[in-house]
Amino acid sequence: VIMLDSGEDTYEGMKNRMLLGFGICTLSILAGAVLLGVYICKNIIVPFKRMEHFAARVAEGKLDEPLLFERNNMFGAFSESFDIMREELASSKKREQELQIKEKELVASLSHDLKTPITGIKLSAELLRAKLARGETENLGQIADNVFKKAEQMDLLVSDLFTYTLEDLSEFTVN
Repeated sequence: VIMLDSGEDTYEGMKNRMLLGFGICTLSILAGAVLLGVYICKNIIVPFKRMEHFAARVAEGKLDEPLLFERNNMFGAFSESFDIMREELASSKKREQELQIKEKELVASLSHDLKTPITGIKLSAELLRAKLARGETENLGQIADNVFKKAEQMDLLVSDLFTYTLEDLSEFTVN
């Protein structure tokens, strides 16, 4: 018996194997794409979004919240640098607040120190006015000397304030 093989069975088998291979390749590529997408999302997008939110919080002045980062992702060292920057900004802000408090204390202290000679000058001027109104001329030299001394005190205080201000601005150094 001779059987003629038309080749359809062979062709059909090859076609099925090719479709199966193509389907497996397509599923492998899709699975790889999904895994790559998950990897990119987890290791790039999420850390980047976290840094974006962190930068927004720093811009708002919220310097107490540290940046949570993982050292094993691409942004580990970069994230650590951001957190170090936050710490430096927080310490700079604290130093600035301390300096502002010291400046206010200095102004209050200088105001008090300036009031003392001004009060002396006012009292001496009132005494001088009263003596002149009565026609008394005794002790006028002493009163004038007292006014001059108080004016000298004020001049010294103002000079000290000016010197301190220049030192604070780093434009002048006293040895």
